[in-house]
Amino acid sequence: LLYVGAAIGRAFGLVYEGFDVRTYAILGAAASLNGVVRVLISLPAIMMETTTISTFVSPLMIVCLVSRYIGNGVFRSEGIYDEILKIRKIPFLEEEPPKVTKRLVLRAKDVMSMELVQLQLTMQVQAIFEILQE
Repeated sequence: LLYVGAAIGRAFGLVYEGFDVRTYAILGAAASLNGVVRVLISLPAIMMETTTISTFVSPLMIVCLVSRYIGNGVFRSEGIYDEILKIRKIPFLEEEPPKVTKRLVLRAKDVMSMELVQLQLTMQVQAIFEILQE
């Protein structure tokens, strides 16, 4: 994905002469990768660190923001990492609460028990499971 995006970005830079094609190659690589994975903060940071050009923060953020929204519109699904979590049925805490709880006013005392359970520093996994199921 990085190579394809870099090639498209470089081609775009060659069409508009007078611009540095390397800049467009880096931005194209970031845009194509972010269109698939859709990680908004970490990808621009990684791209900035790998290129060692700190002035790329703003263009990388803009490119990643636009490519994320285009990716959401075209694929109509989450990023590839979120899809892998769904396929493997790995539980993941979403940033939004479940729709069931939006109408309820829940407080910590509504979901917690009054008795305190203390875990030891070293415990067997089975013992922890038993405590959690009680």
